[in-house]
Amino acid sequence: MEDLFEKNIPYALKIAHSYSNWIYEREDIEQLALIGLWQAVETYDGVRTFSYYARTCIVNSINLYLKKLRKLPKTVSIHKPITDDDKITIEDVLPDEINNIEELESNLFSNEILSAIENERHRNVIKRLVIEKEKEACIARELKVSRQRISGIKVKCLKKLREKVKL
Repeated sequence: MEDLFEKNIPYALKIAHSYSNWIYEREDIEQLALIGLWQAVETYDGVRTFSYYARTCIVNSINLYLKKLRKLPKTVSIHKPITDDDKITIEDVLPDEINNIEELESNLFSNEILSAIENERHRNVIKRLVIEKEKEACIARELKVSRQRISGIKVKCLKKLREKVKL
């Protein structure tokens, strides 16, 4: 059984490397591939070829992990230290007028998104659509452009943001 496992480690790592363009830690994906391989070795029944069965177990192991990661909330703790000596937190440097934690998290997320959009006009449109929850038609009227143009800007910016997230 251990021999079958050791013989197929390169195969499992090869599958793990196909996930290397993702934003997840490479070592985590490799460990998950090895866990999937071990599950395959333990449950192999001899009906199918082992490589086919192992690939299914490895991919399932990795995909289950990625699915769980996507469900985790993406939040920032204001109690997180921001200096090397761990004495100053985000909360310590906040302006007094920000009292609501949800408002703070929204502001941090919004600023991060908006800073990734280079064109100032596009940044303004996205800010109004996403943060201020304005309707495309309303923005189009004020900017004296078509609603389709606003929709196009939104699609273009979202595409660029997705590309940046993949890097």
